[in-house]
Amino acid sequence: MKPHRSAAALCIALLLAAVNLSPPLARAWAHGASLPALRLLSAATMRLPFSLLEWGLAAFCMLSFVAAGRRWARRGPLAALSLLGRRLAALLLGALVSFFALWLPLYRIAELPACVASREQLLASCAALIDALNDAALDFSILPEDLPAKAAAFPAWMRAFGVTGFFSFPTGETLISPELADSATPFVAVHEAMHARGYAGEGAANIAAWEACLSRGGLYADSARLWALRYTMEAVQACDPSAGIRMLDRMSPTTRAAWRAVGGGRSSRPVSRGAQAVFSALGVGDAAGDYEILAVYLASAFPV
Repeated sequence: MKPHRSAAALCIALLLAAVNLSPPLARAWAHGASLPALRLLSAATMRLPFSLLEWGLAAFCMLSFVAAGRRWARRGPLAALSLLGRRLAALLLGALVSFFALWLPLYRIAELPACVASREQLLASCAALIDALNDAALDFSILPEDLPAKAAAFPAWMRAFGVTGFFSFPTGETLISPELADSATPFVAVHEAMHARGYAGEGAANIAAWEACLSRGGLYADSARLWALRYTMEAVQACDPSAGIRMLDRMSPTTRAAWRAVGGGRSSRPVSRGAQAVFSALGVGDAAGDYEILAVYLASAFPV
């Protein structure tokens, strides 16, 4: 790397390190740089009828292999591999710079409501969710036209990583899997859109999505209640299995089928040790997988 490029890279690294290590700097950077940039990116890229992240990566890979093939023909395989290595390194470096500049500062300023819930509060919340869903039509045959997300172009990668939605902070896009159950889609779309508004942690995004979906009403509220029931039932079954059976019997057949469609009855897959190690190394810790906080948040509102 040329000296002036090395100096520039070092300055950027020091700046981003200072931003993410100093709470006052992180707060100022998040509100002055990260959030405006994410909003601008999202406003521009969400208007595109395709996934810029996926098609951009596909184009990058295709052009890189074409360039490597030409280099192979002129200089041999080692030169081609060297070219691919440099391009891959540039891609990873760009992703890291984007992460530290746009995304990590938002974790630094994240604040979750301090809430705790007893067994009785969890049971009351669970019962209230079931009763509301039993009274709803739960007809998701026609989804809302204003979903704040785009369908992924290549859902195989989502399937491989076990995710149903993804917020691409380098491009500002909210993506959802086209293989997602219809009953799950509205809440997941809003959840990913909450990331674009600055809710970096998964629990914080879940709470913000809950509030937004209840405000929207209709299928958004129904989908939010189904997801909330999934997390709340997990909490109930963990602390009182017999109560979990009673809650299951309380569901109407329609509610039970819709609950199962969003993953109800299957334990949330825990974050793997490898992934948790990566999250910890990047400085995001438990916030990258604390979806279930929504259950405690809702239950804490019930009288003790």
